[in-house]
Amino acid sequence: MMREKRIEAMGQYILKKHTVSMKELAQTFSISQNTLRRDLGILLEDARFKKVYGGVTVNEENTLVDFSERHQRTITEKKQIGQCAAHLIVPNDLIFIDSGTTTAEMAPYLPQDFHFTLITNSLQLLNAAARLQNINLIIVGNHFNYRTQSFTGTETDALFQNYNISKAFMSATALSISNGVTNSDLEEFKIKSAVMNKAQVNTLQKNILLLDHTKFGKTALLTYAKVQQFDSIIYTKKMPQKYLDFFKEHQVNLIPARA
Repeated sequence: MMREKRIEAMGQYILKKHTVSMKELAQTFSISQNTLRRDLGILLEDARFKKVYGGVTVNEENTLVDFSERHQRTITEKKQIGQCAAHLIVPNDLIFIDSGTTTAEMAPYLPQDFHFTLITNSLQLLNAAARLQNINLIIVGNHFNYRTQSFTGTETDALFQNYNISKAFMSATALSISNGVTNSDLEEFKIKSAVMNKAQVNTLQKNILLLDHTKFGKTALLTYAKVQQFDSIIYTKKMPQKYLDFFKEHQVNLIPARA
């Protein structure tokens, strides 16, 4: 089993069992204690987990819950961010919008008075775009994930090689200066990484991060981008000064969303 998949499977196992001993993890995943310690060094960067004596347990305050419950958290803030992001779409854009509770709030505000192309793996965006005749809709993924309300499981690298995205609207589980922009789901990570990697060869692609205030200063399991890979960040509430300084230093444009 590849290390990334093993660590994700280990995380899902701990979430299911809630508290697991080091011995049980080593036996379940057929790895040595040294390998387990290295894996846990990465896994424990995810705020959903914490070390306890002799094992690992779930950090209840940071556990990723189903989309419907996460969607209701800071909903007013997410609506403001989603509306602001949708206003950045212009005629003939080829945009990507990934799945997430904040990017989902772009759905009610998708432009209806000019033509553009939308690539997405978000069920909410698909449902909204399917009702609009002005949108050329391209769907990513062939497997539906109820927990994230998204589609995954396709050859993402090959797909994004064929399209020159003008704007990529991205979400994240967490953001920190040390660990960058992170996500908790491996299949979502693959899609996010493919989109961000395409920007390295398509210099016209603008990467835009949608982030509510609860995501700052936290880390999830998988880093899919460095903060400085984004051209802009849309936010609402006052941002900690160290982040303002970091974004200014790396020339990341900050877009405050207003009510």
